[in-house]
Amino acid sequence: PLDYDDMKREIEYLLERAGSVDGVEFTAAEHPILHPGQTAQITRNGEEMGWIGALHPALAGEMGVPSGVICCELRPDALQKGQFA
Repeated sequence: PLDYDDMKREIEYLLERAGSVDGVEFTAAEHPILHPGQTAQITRNGEEMGWIGALHPALAGEMGVPSGVICCELRPDALQKGQFA
């Protein structure tokens, strides 16, 4: 199973393949569908690119998904910008 660090490495690999990881930061944040304290906003040079974190336990329970599932969201346009960095 993947954990947060595994998923973060996969995202960094994807961003590198899209052009660059320069200026990319994973900053602790809160998101309504993600577990408080296990969530990070992904930015590049201060611009939001997406999110990574564990699915909120209440939502996981409603969906019948095991707790601890790590998910992420990346904006496609943010990935494209990396190609030209």
